[in-house]
Amino acid sequence: MKKILFFTLLFVTALAVGAQNTVTAFIWDNDLTTNIRNSPKGKVVMSVSADEPYVFELSTPRNGWWKIETFFNAANYDEDTSLEGSSTGEYWIHSSVVAVSSRNYGGEDIYLLDAPDEDANIVAVFNEEVIFKPLDVVGDWVKVKLDNTEIVGWIEKEWLCDNPLTNCS
Repeated sequence: MKKILFFTLLFVTALAVGAQNTVTAFIWDNDLTTNIRNSPKGKVVMSVSADEPYVFELSTPRNGWWKIETFFNAANYDEDTSLEGSSTGEYWIHSSVVAVSSRNYGGEDIYLLDAPDEDANIVAVFNEEVIFKPLDVVGDWVKVKLDNTEIVGWIEKEWLCDNPLTNCS
């Protein structure tokens, strides 16, 4: 019952911020903890374990920072994941510590494009699961950087997985 309530609450929250451009991502951090700040480059107001499979709904990208709308532990839905401690009422995370993976588990070709438009030029093609760093979001398109490379392009959200514990299939 708690899981149903949790997912209902997450869905309602997603609808509430639906007018905004959002992307959902997971922690991808080499440090033991990941800091959450009250503004881009601001004061650290929370830290979460980088070993835990936290999933964040992110919006409002600004100079390498994402505003956190909500987050939860994908392995422990009963964990209290309230955002707290910010005097600004906002919570931010750096783009270098969040990621998404591709959903082409059947070896499908997925394309990174040079603009958020299906008719844009192809930047790169992948036929295996890869990790991306989200950089920007416009509607159903996310600008990503292939992890540990300089390859940057736009991909449709439907080809992204935000859960570090499953393959989203």
